[in-house]
Amino acid sequence: MIGQKLSQPPAEDTHYVKTRSILGNLGLQSYEKNFKRGLLTDNTLPLLTDR
Repeated sequence: MIGQKLSQPPAEDTHYVKTRSILGNLGLQSYEKNFKRGLLTDNTLPLLTDR
């Protein structure tokens, strides 16, 4: 049972679906882990400005 749980792929993080898509469209997918580390989720992404 433990082996089955460990061999399954990680579940998709639903808080970053739009963020992942936007970063991918911009060619910036390498920054996804930085967004997750900074807790910049789909809900907070629209709040970002250039300031």
